[in-house]
Parts: sequence; structure tokens; C-alpha cells
Amino acid sequence: MSLERVHHMVRSAITRGKIVACALAGRSLAQVTGLAGETKQSVEVLHPYGWFANLPAGADVVLLQVMGTRDHVVALGGDALGQNVASAAGEFGAKHASGTFFHFTADGRLTMQDASGAKVVMMNNGTVVVTGSLLVSGDITDNYTTQNETMAGQRTIYNEHTHLVPNVQTGTSSPQTSTPTPQEV
Repeated sequence: MSLERVHHMVRSAITRGKIVACALAGRSLAQVTGLAGETKQSVEVLHPYGWFANLPAGADVVLLQVMGTRDHVVALGGDALGQNVASAAGEFGAKHASGTFFHFTADGRLTMQDASGAKVVMMNNGTVVVTGSLLVSGDITDNYTTQNETMAGQRTIYNEHTHLVPNVQTGTSSPQTSTPTPQEV
């Protein structure tokens, strides 16, 4: 085999392509256009371990010909314009076309944001900042290492408590206040 032929094989083994359509069928399988508009069917789209994506039409991919044959092509990537978040060196994340994203920062923070702008930021100092409403279906216990009362339990105690009324001359009784109004719910 000539050196020119080897050069041509290596050069044509890697090319750029665009997703035409993609579906999840155990793996991401895509229809992809490549060199000179050539369309390949059932191209496996490979993602890093644990990641998944159903790539939109128009996403850019890198096409690799396995064993140098155009009969077995796989795709890597799936970059699309507008899906990046400003990042410093070494940072990474993922962003959906809707604007939803997560971002691991170089200073150890993790940010998750939905398309409405609601955001959860783990600040890398034990603090979690929530921008937006927080709805919890279970109990909330603050300072759980030193006390075990939930917020629901604290509301019950508050709603049932009374106080002695000081400086009242009533003989042998100890008058108390009524329970608080309004009640905490």
C-alpha cells in the first residue's frame, strides 16, 4: 500500500458531520450528513460515560470511520451554537437549548439553573443558595446534628404553648394566656 493511500485513509477516517435526526434506542442512533452531503443512517453517537443526549438536528459531531471503513461510522460530540455558559479554564457543565444548565466551577461551586432562572448554587463552603421557591414534600430539620425537632413539630409546639400571666392576684390559681393567634400552619 502506498504512502499516499495510507495518508488518504487516515485523513478520511475523521470528518465533521451534522445531525439530521437522532433517537434513543438503547444507544443514541442518528442520521448524519458528512462529506459532500453524504447521509449515513444509524450512526452510533458516543457520549462520555454516564452522559446521555438526544441530539437536535443541526448539532455538530465528529465522525470516525471504525477500522477505516465507511460501513461502520460512529459520532462523537454534539456541540450546538448557544449551548455554552461562560466558564474559566478547567470548568465544565451542560446546557440544554431551553436554557437549563448545570456548571461545575474551578472554585468548587456547583450551579444548577432552570429555564425560568430559578437557581441552586452549592457554594463550596457548606452553604446552599436557592433563588426561587423551595417546595419540600417531606419534613425539614435544621441543625439536625444537635436537635431532632422538625419545622412541623416546632409549629405544633408554638401553636399549643401558653404563658403564665405575671402579677395577677387570683388566689391559688395560675392564670395562663390563650394559645397564639394566628396559628402557624
